[in-house]
Amino acid sequence: MKQLKNLKPQKGYYFPMFPIILSKDNAIIDGQNRYAVCMMNGLKFQTIKLPFTVDQINTKSCIDELNKIQKKQDEQLEQAFIKYKIDFKTQLLHCSSQMKIKKFYELKDLFQNDDEYWTELRTAFMCSKNTRNYQKEIRELFSAKKENRYKLMTDSEIKDLEKLPSKIKVYRGMTEEEKESGEYGISWSLKKEVAETFAFTYAHNYDSVGKPKTVIELEIDKSEIIAHFTDREECEILYLHT
Repeated sequence: MKQLKNLKPQKGYYFPMFPIILSKDNAIIDGQNRYAVCMMNGLKFQTIKLPFTVDQINTKSCIDELNKIQKKQDEQLEQAFIKYKIDFKTQLLHCSSQMKIKKFYELKDLFQNDDEYWTELRTAFMCSKNTRNYQKEIRELFSAKKENRYKLMTDSEIKDLEKLPSKIKVYRGMTEEEKESGEYGISWSLKKEVAETFAFTYAHNYDSVGKPKTVIELEIDKSEIIAHFTDREECEILYLHT
């Protein structure tokens, strides 16, 4: 989780102007992408600091406060999109990380071609967090009957996928509730320790706080893999379990 050391606003303005949410010890809780865009373009940003440290993020008090702030921001953002007639790609870019999948799902029929659909879906998925309540939409989006699904990956990721054996072991951190349901999420890892991190220590699993967690292992055929993402150092495998 990125720590902010210099909170001095930059020149100019950033649309839409919504604060970046920080922990008490200056870690970015929400707004990592907005912060990156602002720093890249020398744009001004504001912050809201929660009265909780990083270690306290997954407490009920912190989550309740965070949800209240994020809900208000999302409502204001939707109003701004309508008021200023913002195009759908800009909406996708600027909506909050917990709303990107929902927003993409709402706008999925507006892309000009299949290649654009897959590349934009990759971006929305990679920039999302706390997606537990959108697993049905995620499965539908990634199983869309569109051509060139390999566009989800970079050239180097495609080469890395080609190097994998025909049978591979994948791991996923999940709640016991998910395990018992058999309706698994789409995101897996080649590394067990990555799955363990998402199960037990990841700071943004707000909707599963307090629920018992576990890690499961599956052996799958490489042909079943939807995509292999490597740029987050998570050895991520997208796989639809049936």
